Amino acid sequence: MISFPVLLLRLGVAIVLGSLVGLEREYHEHSAGMRTIALVTLGCALFTIVSAYGFLGLLNTLHLTLDPTRIASYIVAGIGFLGAGTIFMSREGERIRGLTTAATIWVMAAIGIACGTGMLAEASVTTALVIVVLIVFRFVEIAILPRKQEIYLTATISRMRAAASSRENRPAISASSIPSIVGASSAVSATGAGATGGSTWA
Repeated sequence: MISFPVLLLRLGVAIVLGSLVGLEREYHEHSAGMRTIALVTLGCALFTIVSAYGFLGLLNTLHLTLDPTRIASYIVAGIGFLGAGTIFMSREGERIRGLTTAATIWVMAAIGIACGTGMLAEASVTTALVIVVLIVFRFVEIAILPRKQEIYLTATISRMRAAASSRENRPAISASSIPSIVGASSAVSATGAGATGGSTWA
């Protein structure tokens, strides 16, 4: 069984690596952000640690065989359901969006498994490669493929318009209107209390 400090180190590295990749997804306003991917890597790391070291006390049991890779194989299969939830049909040109985020969740699950087995250097290098793919390859696609550039600009303009419209539709509350709002809420509370009291005495 591994020591508790080593356990904390592996889980901590899994959270940090997941947060780094999730920050890039969060910056581009994707459905799976920093918290989601950090939880994916943390959960996969813990599942792997439990699978490898959690059942060592049962090894002396007769007619009992343990397979430490079984839980890891179920992680690979089960993480697909989480990735499928990030894929949707966009209204902009009837395009399917979320495939890159789903692939990111899948590879981050593998990085979490690597952290759980103690392969911290390999997990760190893979995380750096994932960040290169997500950031650098985006500009490579825009430079090589003109249609990618048009799609990227269209999506950026749509996000800017949506953010501007949400700010315009948000009601503004000034300092002078706060006393009137408080007075109105107090009057409603008093009316409700009087009605309740009248019905009680009746």
